[in-house]
Amino acid sequence: MTPRERIWAALDREEPDKVPMFEFDVQISEQIIGPNPLSREEAERMKKKGKEMRVRELDLEYRLKLWRKLGYDMISVPADLLSTAERVAPDLAYLGGCGTVSPMPGSMGDIETIRRFYYDQGTIRKQCREMTKNAIERAKEQVEAGLYIIRGGLDDMAGKEGPYLAPRFYEKFIFPNLAKLARAVNNMGAKLLVHSDGDLNPILDGLVGSGIDALHSIDPSSNMDLHNVKEKYGDKVCIFGNVDCAWTLTRGTVQQVIDETRLAIENAAPGGGYVLSSSNVIHAAVPLENAMAMIEVGHRHGIYVGS
Repeated sequence: MTPRERIWAALDREEPDKVPMFEFDVQISEQIIGPNPLSREEAERMKKKGKEMRVRELDLEYRLKLWRKLGYDMISVPADLLSTAERVAPDLAYLGGCGTVSPMPGSMGDIETIRRFYYDQGTIRKQCREMTKNAIERAKEQVEAGLYIIRGGLDDMAGKEGPYLAPRFYEKFIFPNLAKLARAVNNMGAKLLVHSDGDLNPILDGLVGSGIDALHSIDPSSNMDLHNVKEKYGDKVCIFGNVDCAWTLTRGTVQQVIDETRLAIENAAPGGGYVLSSSNVIHAAVPLENAMAMIEVGHRHGIYVGS
């Protein structure tokens, strides 16, 4: 199977030849493939000369080289750089983006947004309607450009203590609009991936029930259990996750990373519909040996029986 075929099989909740792997970002690239040939100074000089597009192309080429080295199956690509991705790595799956369907208070607790959900629901309803319309239009643009896997709908709905809003607000305002976006994306022949950190347990029924195709990242540092999510929702949604980048990847031993990665595969891979990833990104504090241990386990132990 090609990487693209592998990702699509997972999104269709089928078993590919091996567990696909993906990261939104890898912030230790220089330790893996060396520095970007395009220095920051040279990039700034090129931008001043009106060559910003070329700078972005070169940056994407560097990321594609990294993705190839690590054996990832999907990469985030801006629509206007899709031709570069297709030239350099034509067999990868490409991820676009379409924006969100609702305002969200976020981890800092935007008091004004919270107040509107309680006391100015007319404004919230209007905001959700406009944001959903814009997200659908953006998704259409992405699909027309050739991007058939779309990240969007919502982003970070919860923190470690639970959802940022009372569950009733998700049910009343947010999930109906998310369902509208999911239907629109599917009608375009595309798939919708939603990302959120935090403890989603109180709203997971409604989130999955909205018809999204994939959920990233089943945050283990926030009381999210990959085995339970797979057992309850694995027939409805493709699951991305969930090696802990807050503790295990950052401060754990190589053996702890190996054990947690193997457990994630054992918990979520059977039956398909699973993509191995960290619980957010491979950030700058992740030691190289831990990142590589996770990837090696994915390649070595993610093979499906009979492939």
